[in-house]
Amino acid sequence: MPRISLFHISLFLFFSTGFFARAQIASYDTKVKIDEDRKIIEKSFLININSRDDLHLADIEIEVQNSQEFKLLEASVLYANGEMVRKLKNRDVKTSSNLSYDSFFNDDVVKEFELYWNNYPYQIKYVYSIVEYKFVSVAGWSPIVEKGLSVKKASLQVEIPSDYPVSMDFSDQLQYQVNERDDVKTMVWEIRDYKKPEQEMFAPHEFETIPYVSIFPQEFKYGVAGNSGSWASFGEWFDSLNRGSLMLTVREKMIIDNLIKGIDDKREIVKTLYHYLQDNVRYVNVRLDIGGLKSYPAEYVCQKKYGDCKALTTYMKALLNYAGIPSNYVLIRGGFDVPRINPNLPGQQFNHTILSVPLGNDTLWLENTSGIIPFNYLGTSLQNRKALFVNKDRSKLITFPAMTLDEVYEHRVFVFGLDSEGSGAIIISQHLRGGEFEKYRYFQKALNPEEQERAIKNGLNTTYFDLESFSFLPAGRDERQFNILVEASCKNLFRRVGNMKIIKPPVFSVPMPEKPEKRRNAVRVHIPVNKADSMVYNLSLPENHEIELPADVFLDTPYGQYETRYLDENNKLIVVSKFQLFQGDYPIEDYDGFYSFFSEIDKIRHQSGIVINIK
Repeated sequence: MPRISLFHISLFLFFSTGFFARAQIASYDTKVKIDEDRKIIEKSFLININSRDDLHLADIEIEVQNSQEFKLLEASVLYANGEMVRKLKNRDVKTSSNLSYDSFFNDDVVKEFELYWNNYPYQIKYVYSIVEYKFVSVAGWSPIVEKGLSVKKASLQVEIPSDYPVSMDFSDQLQYQVNERDDVKTMVWEIRDYKKPEQEMFAPHEFETIPYVSIFPQEFKYGVAGNSGSWASFGEWFDSLNRGSLMLTVREKMIIDNLIKGIDDKREIVKTLYHYLQDNVRYVNVRLDIGGLKSYPAEYVCQKKYGDCKALTTYMKALLNYAGIPSNYVLIRGGFDVPRINPNLPGQQFNHTILSVPLGNDTLWLENTSGIIPFNYLGTSLQNRKALFVNKDRSKLITFPAMTLDEVYEHRVFVFGLDSEGSGAIIISQHLRGGEFEKYRYFQKALNPEEQERAIKNGLNTTYFDLESFSFLPAGRDERQFNILVEASCKNLFRRVGNMKIIKPPVFSVPMPEKPEKRRNAVRVHIPVNKADSMVYNLSLPENHEIELPADVFLDTPYGQYETRYLDENNKLIVVSKFQLFQGDYPIEDYDGFYSFFSEIDKIRHQSGIVINIK
């Protein structure tokens, strides 16, 4: 029988501990208890730290709102066998302001501490409680602690009085148990051995695909008494919370009187006041006490000349109110890629506020946090989603329209003047709408010339030419198209093969989604794509030449279209490429067809280029 040395035993233990494995959440347990007017939250974490690469997990930061009571119940370092080797002391916990780059005032804090150890693997354990006295949500929970980390066990326990009405929704991926005893209702959700799958291209937001629990109290008090039994009652609460906030200073009223003097058309009045807001106040993140949901009054913005989205929207509402034009708050979940609102679960699911201004048969939408977007422009971060139209007890969910293909159209025209070697000048005209319009309008204001040039180069894929100059063409402040003119030069654009010269036209980027065998989720294209490139090659060629053009291509599918056309007009070659992707939701059963559309485009883009034969 072979002898097993101490070295072999140590080596076995070394590898069996998972030293080279990523860190793992051994357990993540959350308890929520509603006790009279308090919500008590207790969170417990047990995390396996397997190497130095995992040390960021031992650097703990816990965000605490000013209105919350925080208490660290336990924080320790353990050997893999559970033996404690270090216990955190109170003096090791630091408190700092939770002031981010976009915050101006914020009375929230961050509790920070470290649970480092010098031998791997080891475990960290920490438990803390938070008490809230003002809340509009009982629980919003998922088993995810950090992206990419597996969770051995995660649980949520919610304890409420039996007569405490709630609305809730949860994933069927979770094990669920409920019992009632002594007038207390206890609900428990649990999941084991879970790891969040990788995010897929053209898919629902990841928060819509992971296990979750959402619970809202049907009756609550946050500033004022509220009810989330319906969207109408929740909107009425928000309206009550912000009632009495429309007062303007005397000076502001005098300015408004002067601004709108002689203007009779209500739409022009709204536009004038909106431009005044854009030019005279700025957005900052202000969060003090219940400022997280309650707006600062309009007088605050009059005096400070800044505010968060609620304060600026209230200020704009006050300007319109003074001018005799009614308007309504609209609560929405803003962002380019955000999870959808659950329409069957009334409650606080929003992160942004804008203004709706009804004018006869038309409705204006005012985004009040940006000084650069056009008047009455929703844009890519607000389009195609549900929102809460606040109108006292007649509040209701509405749906913002999706942007059309025309509203996101991007057209680039490349004009090449090339000599016999394929060298020469390039003039590039870009006409951008939608997301690219928003991006470059921001770049024009926020970036310096060197940064702007770098952004343009990145957008054009300038590997084959040198950018000489660029200019942003003038446009009105409410135009929805951004125009850029670029002058560049190129060398040796032709690829030579014997007596042939080959031109490979540059192509715009088209993504390639996952192969069907790897796909898990249905398809969601939440904003359409509409791109066109026109390449015009003015060539200096000898008379004894012959041009071979690839065949024209046109793909027409339920998901989008792709087209490439080639023209030869007396030493002028023209290549036109177009790509459209339609907004929509498609079931997983349609994914083969969706993928095939992109696969065919990829094949076309790798076909032979334009061939010039010199005889």
